[in-house]
Amino acid sequence: MFGYVRPFKPELKINEFDTYKGMYCGLCKQLGRDYGLLARMTLSYDFAFLAMLSMGTHGERVQFKRETCIAHPFTKRPCMCANDDLSYVAACAMMMLYYKWKDNIADSGFFKRCGYRVLGPSVRRSYKKAVKRYPELDAVMQNTLARQQQVEAAPGCTVDMAAESSSRALALIFEQLAAGETQKKVLHRFGFLLGRWIYLMDALDDLEDDRKSGSFNPLLRWEKTRAAGAEHPDQEVKRQAEAMINVTHGEMALAYELVELNRYKTILDNIIYLGLPAMKNQVLSNRRKKPNDRPL
Repeated sequence: MFGYVRPFKPELKINEFDTYKGMYCGLCKQLGRDYGLLARMTLSYDFAFLAMLSMGTHGERVQFKRETCIAHPFTKRPCMCANDDLSYVAACAMMMLYYKWKDNIADSGFFKRCGYRVLGPSVRRSYKKAVKRYPELDAVMQNTLARQQQVEAAPGCTVDMAAESSSRALALIFEQLAAGETQKKVLHRFGFLLGRWIYLMDALDDLEDDRKSGSFNPLLRWEKTRAAGAEHPDQEVKRQAEAMINVTHGEMALAYELVELNRYKTILDNIIYLGLPAMKNQVLSNRRKKPNDRPL
């Protein structure tokens, strides 16, 4: 995904940060083990959050061991051992990468589109392997994300319409973590709102780049239709985006409170209540650095 769902490190305890780093490294190795070396390049804080949430809801004990890796070839660091939760999240990452790749090709200009097409063979190969492992997961995601291009191409596409497909996709991914019907509804709602928050953040983060390149961005459409009469339309659209992000975050936090967690609650609390607002402030102040993710 995009790297917005990350912890606020200054407020994490040392043992919490070590646990998070170990899980992050474990997910990286799981991606490489299941889908090859290039798959590690898709490592994202967003999917690290999904992995921690999955293990938190299931509550099963996991093992760590000290290992070296590509990012730290000379120093052994705690690394979470392979498990079903990491395998599930790695498959989700490959499927989401595939649909995001298709969406980028449709949205981007000529030169960016050519660059994305070069990645096609690797992306398709990983996607097919993930589908073989979790066919039911792809079945629920396929129809939802396939509608994204149709919605964005519609002349009357609003921000809510544009965010709907990716929000529903994440809702379907999250509900798979539930043990019962009540938690399934809770996790569906939480996943939907987190997906919407991520979509809005990405649209805000890419606003100026999309303005220059002509790529699709629902906030630019809003600016042309709703903020055209404002004295500073570019500032007005950012204020509107921040308001939507804040409302979405508030509703998401309410849904999160209903999630039954057996492990890692303090780390997940840190991400939801401190990490997400910190990332929003970085994007609004143009202090966000790309690429999204780097070794912890």
